[in-house]
Amino acid sequence: MILVLKLVTGEDVLAEVEDKESHYVLKNPVVIGLTQEGVGTMPLCPFSQDKETIIEKHHVVFTNTPEEECRNAYSANYGSGIVVATEADVSGLRVIGGEVQE
Repeated sequence: MILVLKLVTGEDVLAEVEDKESHYVLKNPVVIGLTQEGVGTMPLCPFSQDKETIIEKHHVVFTNTPEEECRNAYSANYGSGIVVATEADVSGLRVIGGEVQE
């Protein structure tokens, strides 16, 4: 699942997370922060070729579920590429005979 992790060092990390007994396995982790243009991301380990990072649980203050827009942006850029449609995206569409019509 995609989560935001707050690290004891202060970084907010967004990643696909696998929860293990004593640690988290982070796939394609990125640090999120505010920029002049809005929210920005950069790789947690920008000079590493590894796609997974292990973080011991005692280095994590808390985890949270990111907003849908944030999850979609992460999936599109770093993950599976699957973006979940919002209610606004599908409002006005009707299903007729198994086909969606606008």
